[in-house]
Amino acid sequence: MNLKKYFYNKIVVITGASSGIGAAIAQLANSFGAKVYGLCKSKTNDALENVVYLSCDVRNKEQVNSAISEIINKEKSIDILINNAGLGISGAVENATNQDVNLIVDTNLLGVVNVTQAVLPYMRVNKNGKIINISSVAAIFPIPFQGFYSSTKAAVLLLSESLRM
Repeated sequence: MNLKKYFYNKIVVITGASSGIGAAIAQLANSFGAKVYGLCKSKTNDALENVVYLSCDVRNKEQVNSAISEIINKEKSIDILINNAGLGISGAVENATNQDVNLIVDTNLLGVVNVTQAVLPYMRVNKNGKIINISSVAAIFPIPFQGFYSSTKAAVLLLSESLRM
């Protein structure tokens, strides 16, 4: 795949773009000529040069809709959405609190749903767009003491397959 052709002159939105895989993808897309918007739980101004960071917790539908509206108002379209935001919790399933479970499910799965639902209407109107959801090998091969991470990543994988169809 010619990544420069894929990203050149595109509007790219990446969740969880301030560190890790999200920051690496943002840097790559930017280097190939994309205009990159990073949605991050805590706004950062210095993570990557030439990336526009917007403060947005993907668990909060109002924040997501506001951030996507801001991008659309400025750019008129979103060409690529990369749902990358995620987290993990370690430990035995029986020791997890409901608060921990809700946090990981709301971030890893509901976050993907919230951002996808916010972007899809614009992609449909423009008859253009790609959505890339970052899952994990743990979706297929569960990790011991990472049951909730594996479960949410499996859900993202199946949601992605449903969207593809």
